[in-house]
Amino acid sequence: MPHFKKLTPNLLVANVERSLAFYVDTLGFARGMTVPDASPLVFASVTSGAVEIFFNDVATAVKEYSAFAGQPIGATGTMYIEVEGVDALHDRLKANVPIAMPILTQFYGMREFAIQDPDGYVITSLNASKTGLSAGRSSCERFEFLFERFQLERRRFNFFARPGSHRVANVFLQIAGVVHPGFMLVRSPDCGLCKEG
Repeated sequence: MPHFKKLTPNLLVANVERSLAFYVDTLGFARGMTVPDASPLVFASVTSGAVEIFFNDVATAVKEYSAFAGQPIGATGTMYIEVEGVDALHDRLKANVPIAMPILTQFYGMREFAIQDPDGYVITSLNASKTGLSAGRSSCERFEFLFERFQLERRRFNFFARPGSHRVANVFLQIAGVVHPGFMLVRSPDCGLCKEG
């Protein structure tokens, strides 16, 4: 099996200089390499710690990736970036950057908000809530915290109204280390997988 070492978002953008300015001047990333060295740029990168993001001029990229021809810029996913001081970052950005999701503490313990960059890419910034998973809790305390939050969200949003939605809850519990991978803590009587387990 291959050993995958790193994942780097490679974003097609309308204007590389504009994207570079947004990620460096607004978000606080460090400028990386550019191609060429001076404008007009067809490629650039930014870094912050272990995080790296590439920007490719869409007109240039289509010459190599013909499948992108005629496709709108943007994505139906988000870039999920862990940061320190998520509330301070939100407060600094909210007046000048489109907010795609207001800041909140999710039922699985993460403090999150999301913004849109100039090309419509969504960035979710998060850190573990100080009142949640990062507070030095034991596995039993983490379970109690997550299960209590999950039950609140379940009642609030009628969480199981959509088929298979209970599996999402199990994934979050597995990621948090509360249950082992493959273990279905939250079950649904209408789910074939739950019945098999």
